[in-house]
Amino acid sequence: LTGLAYRAKLMPIRVLDREGRGNAVTIARGIRFAIENHAQVVNMSFNFACGKPVPVVDEALREAFEAGIVTVASAGNLGSEGCVSEPATAPRVIGVGGTTEGGCLGGYSLAGSRIDLVAPGGGIPKGGCPSVSARPIYQVTLYPGSTSAFAMPATYVGTSMSAAHVSGAAAMVLATIIWCGVCVATFVFARATGARDYQSFVRALLGPGWLVFEAA
Repeated sequence: LTGLAYRAKLMPIRVLDREGRGNAVTIARGIRFAIENHAQVVNMSFNFACGKPVPVVDEALREAFEAGIVTVASAGNLGSEGCVSEPATAPRVIGVGGTTEGGCLGGYSLAGSRIDLVAPGGGIPKGGCPSVSARPIYQVTLYPGSTSAFAMPATYVGTSMSAAHVSGAAAMVLATIIWCGVCVATFVFARATGARDYQSFVRALLGPGWLVFEAA
């Protein structure tokens, strides 16, 4: 299994219940916990309802930005969310959509101009992309039903995997040459490739393009 940022330390912060539900106050408290405990990258894999304002979360994200923290959020998946929403659309957050192994927009990924960039999330491509490469993203996680045994399932697909890739890339940059959060975000955007010629719709759907980890 190949991953990113091998020496990064993880700080799991639980803000959702076992059903995957939560509220803005608890999430904001979790972000502030990360700030207080000197996190450098915050990865978020949850979305609020379309167009719902969440000022308490926006304020916590502003505080994270002021503390020099890079914040990353998944854009959301079709079937689970109806549009790209907070926190992915927050002004100080890198909102991430998902691509397949072949560099196509994933058939599961929400899309649009409110996405900042895309990264590998596995799955099959949207129609119109000639690449059919669709191997999954392997992710080390707890074995189902266990709190101590780990596994590497091949069934994980979605923008949550994509956001984790971008967070890993941000950690790599922080570990090398750049130390401020806004600088890292700018650097990551600069390393996103442009659209491929056969995908004329990419600019509208994928934002700046694909994040190239070798370049980061």
